[in-house]
Amino acid sequence: MSVGVVVDVKYTAATPAGARVSATARYTGRDGKLYAFEVSVKDPGGEVMTGVHKRAVIRLSRLLEGADKRR
Repeated sequence: MSVGVVVDVKYTAATPAGARVSATARYTGRDGKLYAFEVSVKDPGGEVMTGVHKRAVIRLSRLLEGADKRR
């Protein structure tokens, strides 16, 4: 299981209401313990968002234990 740890995006253009968008993610390699991806979103007029998303592989039991401590 993995969870998102970092999302760093830049919006480059507005998308008209109702427009169809498509998103892509490309694995770029490891950054320490994290798995890094370049992400982008496009609408019919071109790019509207670009950035980086990093994920960490985790143990579900540890995630749930941490969540329970926050109650």
